[in-house]
Amino acid sequence: FIAPKEQTHIPMIFWSKDKNLIGIANKHKNFKLSHDNIFSTLLGYFNIETDFYESEFDLFNKEN
Repeated sequence: FIAPKEQTHIPMIFWSKDKNLIGIANKHKNFKLSHDNIFSTLLGYFNIETDFYESEFDLFNKEN
């Protein structure tokens, strides 16, 4: 909440050969994203189990 928008709203580029991931990412392309999404998305992608994972920030979470 104290960081300026230049630190929290960054452009994101996604590339993959996995058509399923591309389809999921396309569903989220108009979401307002921040660097917070990167952390949980990577944790989810690599199936890392931790209390720090937040599914609502995971771009590839099929439930979002």
